[in-house]
Amino acid sequence: MNDHTVRIYDDNMTLLWDSADYSDVASNNTELVPVVVGLQNWQTWSESSAKSNLPIITSANPIGQLNITNDETIYMWYR
Repeated sequence: MNDHTVRIYDDNMTLLWDSADYSDVASNNTELVPVVVGLQNWQTWSESSAKSNLPIITSANPIGQLNITNDETIYMWYR
């Protein structure tokens, strides 16, 4: 068993699956399929850069986001 092999056993230690055993997989089954066909249409949005009246918190060390927001926001500005 090499370093990257995964084996799954049931409660009776019967081997159910072995990632190193791929003898039943055909070796000529490779197919290249393009993921992107042609140019893509991109959309952009701009956020307001207006000054906020919220307090600015600075710290020399990381602070847990939940401690700052009391879990009332999912968005914070970092700079």
